[in-house]
Amino acid sequence: MKGESKVTIVCSIKDRASQNIKNSIFYLRKWDTLPEENIPVFEYKDFRLVEIGESLIFQDGLDKKLSALGYPASLLIFASKHQSKDMRPILTVHSTGNVNEAKFGGAPKTLSYAAPQAVRSLLRSLKMLAENEEYEVTLECTHHGPSDLDIPSVFIEVGSNETQWLDDVAGRIVAEAILLLKDSDSPVPSHALDELDEILISQAFLRSGADFAYCMQLRKRVKEICPSGKTVITEGIKCALSSCQTCICPGVKIARISPGLLSEAEKLDKNGLKVFLSDHNIAYIEYEDGRFAHILIGLDDSCARLAAEDLRDKCVEIIKKHYDVCLDKGILQISERKFSPKLAKSFGIEDLALYGKLARGESVIIDGKTINPEMVYETNKRAIKLN
Repeated sequence: MKGESKVTIVCSIKDRASQNIKNSIFYLRKWDTLPEENIPVFEYKDFRLVEIGESLIFQDGLDKKLSALGYPASLLIFASKHQSKDMRPILTVHSTGNVNEAKFGGAPKTLSYAAPQAVRSLLRSLKMLAENEEYEVTLECTHHGPSDLDIPSVFIEVGSNETQWLDDVAGRIVAEAILLLKDSDSPVPSHALDELDEILISQAFLRSGADFAYCMQLRKRVKEICPSGKTVITEGIKCALSSCQTCICPGVKIARISPGLLSEAEKLDKNGLKVFLSDHNIAYIEYEDGRFAHILIGLDDSCARLAAEDLRDKCVEIIKKHYDVCLDKGILQISERKFSPKLAKSFGIEDLALYGKLARGESVIIDGKTINPEMVYETNKRAIKLN
């Protein structure tokens, strides 16, 4: 139906593997042919399939062209061939764009919008469907165009030579994986990217909508700090998208505040602390019972240290709202006035209702004697070393 955004499968007449996949897709489901003069268009439920006469890797701007024809896409799935010298039977998935020069479509050092959920689903389905077949399933790094697309896109390919491109089994597996599109787990990439720099990492975050990326060093460090804790990655730790411009660095740094101070503030305003932490370029740890650990994790010294200093000041601010405090030479003295049941009993008060009145600041009369709230309150003092 025109005007409705759908997951759009793109096949090329020039690509033999693409035609193989398309034939399997048509065999597996009954598709409606739309009366479109410009390009062949077919629809089945939430899917749309378009067939083009050009190479798939040179389709910069295809999303805009389809939208102009009245066929907007929410996701582009390019059904294609994979070609390599090792000639392995392979089924692969990858995003589009170039981390270096643009030898095969797209623009140099430009990444298209990624589709991590779709990649995950397609890989999981391929792994399941190819379990008893000769095909290896892999996740490739991006290495060709198109790069000028304003919506998420993904390539799913059959490789690595003409024998596999025309293999009905491979075509059926890829077709079924596409039609099973859903959110699920996925394998990890099988290759590394040597050309990554700060500009490309920035694009990767922006165009994938990823929450964070971290290396084994960070994972290992967090595990060392708190083996049973849950690591929370804040929005601020997104490299090159946060206020800290030195996030992309090899070091993982930690900073600490007083655990007593954090515990005191957390009892008073846990939600406020959580919001405060989320505004900083750090990761933090939650214990199994939901308490915050007193350790902050950053990707450089300044991020971790400055966040810890801010957190310390925030905790003091929260405590000041509830108690009388005195800060002297790095020691926070807290004075807390509390209703004392023990003092109340010493005046012969046993009734819990009278306890409640005194706790609310009201006077009560016992045996003709007036008991004022200040008579049954005591002051507790405690000290917290801030540094």
